[in-house]
Amino acid sequence: MLLVIANDGEKLGVMSREDALKESEKRNLDLVLISKNSENPVAKIIDYGKFSYERKRKQEDIKKKTKIISQKEIRLTANIAENDLNFKISRAKEFLAKGYHVKISLMFKGREMSNKEKGYELMEKVISQLEDIAKVEKSPKLVGRFYNVFLIPTIKKQEK
Repeated sequence: MLLVIANDGEKLGVMSREDALKESEKRNLDLVLISKNSENPVAKIIDYGKFSYERKRKQEDIKKKTKIISQKEIRLTANIAENDLNFKISRAKEFLAKGYHVKISLMFKGREMSNKEKGYELMEKVISQLEDIAKVEKSPKLVGRFYNVFLIPTIKKQEK
């Protein structure tokens, strides 16, 4: 038994599958099962070619509207040298200028975990040097042996 709906939205009622097929043939349309999980499955008498075309167009529109966000990662250690830190910051600036989101990870090795404050200060230093072209999406958070911070660009994307 199927609940049958016509192509104009009119409910034709509950009928057997054979009766629904005869009704669709009489209208020169197709019988399409819309919902099979209810007590009475719902079928609709429509032009299936037009139905599938419209569904495909909706999916393409949704795909066009989605925005793909690319993310780059910069990895640091707690005992990084000043020149190395400046190089990593310049790379992060390049990524941000190109429009990428940047994840900065500070890794603690061995006994460095006992001095987490030094790592937090280093993260704050990096954030302060990048604050003119980026804003913090997620503030520094300790996850296992890593301090992670997520930055998003505030300036317009440059051409690659």
